[in-house]
Amino acid sequence: MRHNFTYPGQRRWVTRTLAAAATLAGSIALAAQLCAGGWSTVDGNVSNTRFSPLTQINSQNVSQLGAAWVSDKISPPPSSRASAVVDDGLMFVTAPPNVYALDIDTGHIAWRYRAPAGTPARGGVAVGEGMVFVGMSNATLLALNE
Repeated sequence: MRHNFTYPGQRRWVTRTLAAAATLAGSIALAAQLCAGGWSTVDGNVSNTRFSPLTQINSQNVSQLGAAWVSDKISPPPSSRASAVVDDGLMFVTAPPNVYALDIDTGHIAWRYRAPAGTPARGGVAVGEGMVFVGMSNATLLALNE
């Protein structure tokens, strides 16, 4: 199918939008799959390998991925430098000065924490022992109940 683009840059915008949608769909699918085993640190593990041993998504079926849900509006937008962290059915994202927990089945915001001082650092969060750990820009560390 051939598309006629009506203004300069429209092709690039469409390409980037489709790429972003595919990335989001892949992230959501990965988050759902990893829920059982967790993705409890930025980049997946303490070695920051960004590797998952899961095999459900492969070169034969990657083109069939699609969005499972779209989250409620998060404002301000989440940090693009921080990886989402998944644990116990929740996906954690930082959107300074907030930390959000989203239900990975629905995309609905389960809870939001607004930091009273400082903002969440760019690195995101880590989870463990039922806590969400957030490094702050003012050199403090928050430990929130998951």
